[in-house]
Amino acid sequence: MKPVFNKRNIILIALALLVLGIKFATDPTAGAVTTEFLIYVSTPILVVLIGHWLRKILFPYIDMGDLYDKAIKSPIGSGLVFIGMCLVVFGIYGLFGPSARAQDIIPQNAKVLMPQVLEQTEKYWPELTKKPMSLH
Repeated sequence: MKPVFNKRNIILIALALLVLGIKFATDPTAGAVTTEFLIYVSTPILVVLIGHWLRKILFPYIDMGDLYDKAIKSPIGSGLVFIGMCLVVFGIYGLFGPSARAQDIIPQNAKVLMPQVLEQTEKYWPELTKKPMSLH
């Protein structure tokens, strides 16, 4: 098994801490936005960690490294490992999906300026049949 704190991981951790330090130093809300960001990021990380532990508890005799070493020796095995890794990465990205939320409310200034935007759109791009945004 590879050591967890190898050179690459130490550099990644150091860069992540540097970015967090810069975010805290430049945060106009005295760290409130950066703290909220950390909460959103930490939740999927904890889910992945708990999922890893559960996999080890449910399948204690399966060594993923051994499976990988055996699978990579054949083209079909390599393809299955690649597809499996893609599914895992997709699942991890899916954990971050709920963090990206948009508001359902149109800001007040946008409501005021929307008729002008629609007018200019119809004037300069009449071929656009769909309105960019409704005002309800």
